[in-house]
Amino acid sequence: MRTGQLALIIKTPKQNIMLLDQFWKVIFLILLCVGFSFWWQHRKSQKAHQFLINELGDLITVEVNPESPTSEKRARENFYKSIDIIRQIEVIMEEDFEINTVVNQAIQSAEASGEFSGNVVADSFEINYEHAKSFGLLDDDAAINRLEQGLSPVIKKGHWTGETAVIGHFIVPSINSSIKNHIANRLLLPDSINEMMKLEDFSRRVRHKADEFRRAKILDQGSFDTIDNTHKSRVERSKL
Repeated sequence: MRTGQLALIIKTPKQNIMLLDQFWKVIFLILLCVGFSFWWQHRKSQKAHQFLINELGDLITVEVNPESPTSEKRARENFYKSIDIIRQIEVIMEEDFEINTVVNQAIQSAEASGEFSGNVVADSFEINYEHAKSFGLLDDDAAINRLEQGLSPVIKKGHWTGETAVIGHFIVPSINSSIKNHIANRLLLPDSINEMMKLEDFSRRVRHKADEFRRAKILDQGSFDTIDNTHKSRVERSKL
């Protein structure tokens, strides 16, 4: 065997060790880059989540002067934008999304938990968010674009497809106008249903909602008593 061939054989194990060493260094760098990428995306996601929570809190708790000529328009815009922000938060949180927790966090971020009952507001949004989903507003680009702008979207699926999704009230202004712009009293409905609900309704459903608002200090005691007494009076008359 020649001397050169012998030297090549002797060096080969060392070269293999060097190659393995380089290989593991490359693997380490790849893992480091992947880990950093995941960390960076997670950090960006957390920042986006907190930003949206703060924005939602501002929209929920902003005071709208009922005497202002633009009060109704502003209240509508805030409501529609809030629905879209909740949608964005759900996209970020995925399976961890829980609307009651999100709304309560938003109210706390605005430092208005003493003025806004989180549970009542969250219950209202839970109903309205489900309506938005059932109307196909949260997975349609045109509808999402309208919500982002604070505008009325068109219903995309279900019985009322093609109708405008408008904002009505749990307790209509003809019964009590003092809470017409309160976000907890807002109800997302097809336009035709909203027109029907504008009639004075002193049903058990309205009386129950009025009691919820009274306990949350959204509705004053005198206004609740009026609704309660009218409800009882109509029930008694129906028995005659």
